[in-house]
Amino acid sequence: MKISNPVLRGFNPDPCLIRVDGDYYMACSTFEWWPGVSLYRSEDLAHWIPLPPPLDRTSQLDLKGVPSSGGVWAPDLSYADGLFWLVYANVRVVNGTFKDCTNYLVTSKRIEGPWSDPIRLNGVGFDASLFHDDDGCKYLVQQTWDFREYRPSFDGITLTRYDPDSRRLLPETARTIWAGTSAGVIEGPRLYKRAGLYYLFAAEGGTGYEHQESVARSTSLDAGSFQVMPGNPLLSDRDDPDSYLQKQGHGSLVETPKGQWYYASLCARPFRHGDEPASGPRGWCPLGRETAIQEVRWDADGWPRVVGGRSGLRYVQGPDDAPTVAGGEEGHSHDDFISDHLGRQWMTPRVPFGPAMGSLGHGCLRLKGQGSLCNTFDLSLVARRWQAPSFEAQVQVAFDPRTYMQMAGLTNYYNDRFWSWAYLTWDEARSCRVIEVAQHDWDRHTSLLRDRAVAVPDGVGSVWLRTVVRRDKYWYEYSFDGGRTHRLPVTLDAAVLSDDHAAQHEGGFFTGAFVGMAA
Repeated sequence: MKISNPVLRGFNPDPCLIRVDGDYYMACSTFEWWPGVSLYRSEDLAHWIPLPPPLDRTSQLDLKGVPSSGGVWAPDLSYADGLFWLVYANVRVVNGTFKDCTNYLVTSKRIEGPWSDPIRLNGVGFDASLFHDDDGCKYLVQQTWDFREYRPSFDGITLTRYDPDSRRLLPETARTIWAGTSAGVIEGPRLYKRAGLYYLFAAEGGTGYEHQESVARSTSLDAGSFQVMPGNPLLSDRDDPDSYLQKQGHGSLVETPKGQWYYASLCARPFRHGDEPASGPRGWCPLGRETAIQEVRWDADGWPRVVGGRSGLRYVQGPDDAPTVAGGEEGHSHDDFISDHLGRQWMTPRVPFGPAMGSLGHGCLRLKGQGSLCNTFDLSLVARRWQAPSFEAQVQVAFDPRTYMQMAGLTNYYNDRFWSWAYLTWDEARSCRVIEVAQHDWDRHTSLLRDRAVAVPDGVGSVWLRTVVRRDKYWYEYSFDGGRTHRLPVTLDAAVLSDDHAAQHEGGFFTGAFVGMAA
């Protein structure tokens, strides 16, 4: 059996991979999107099914007003003492000198939940993980953020003892165990113990094209005792611009029941425009940071090495003991909204779907208009990840606006600064409903059709809106009868909905493009 990378497609970054008995579980970051933390299960590391989200109530997670790419960063999933443990951060300041965040811990006896209310841990840095030593001691391992403008921001990896009886950290035990390498930007740490040695895996170089996964080890957990692996890094695409996978790093290690080892890490699949060389912009990633799995073997000196070299492989040999599991490429998906609960493919920004946003069931999703797509507080948007470089998405819209301020339609959305949509609204000059297309790129909003906006004939109850995505470009189409479609005369650049485009303007570029419905 082969593992085809990426295994989690579209916006599934910062994977934490564990095994409990014969099942593998993965947790990924969700940032400002609700519900918090995406959970998956697999029997073979190749086929993954979504599980109920662990953070499903606002008593566990309050995201209202968090900036784009704030919220839930780098969750850590572990299993010990008959419990699943989940550590996560809620980051409320993304850009600038400060990274205001709070780290929390929740637990559950079952991976499906229910999960406990959170225990507040600390706020000295993000990307925290929980290490359960074989002597029963527990430690929080985390990136440490130095806000002083005259010091490096990434202040090494801190280890702090956690007391499960009093359910609190013991801050007097905190010490820096590794400062990282000259690559800098050390984050995403996880500790493992093998053959009596402690191994520290950490991301470095930033989460873009210079990203890498570094390894160090020590005989103890003493301050400054970790030594870097010869030939570091373990994993990186920084020197391989033509690799199918890019940006690999930040992940976790797992051992199969038969003693094979695999490493899950974030990755990306960029496209380049036809006139862009590999040595120029490395590419554009509207699918965001996804998850790949590489096989790892240990060398004669006890250091981990990725099979296939530092860039890993697109197709990886799966575990020898993996069962035969049916499954394949994700294909057609349809939702009639019969249920009164959103399916697991759908997400909403910052808050759970509720009466302020609308209602659903009996065959339709009813959205109540709130703020614009630039709003980080009150927004009626239900969307799902882009998961393939090329796809189509369609929705049937029944909407009867009476002013240009009323809008509803189909959106391709990266965050509150970068989006577009095709929508129904009112044209007071023609006294009729029209279909307009608009794009928002940073602080520039453009209505793209204006006097060419398509008039909706009287008597048409529903309009079908479709988006067609073709790797580096996309466009919108419409139909008045659900059959014959017409292309709207605007072609848009998919790069505007990419991590890499957002990174040109701000420090929050950690999610990925979504397609969905908004009012």
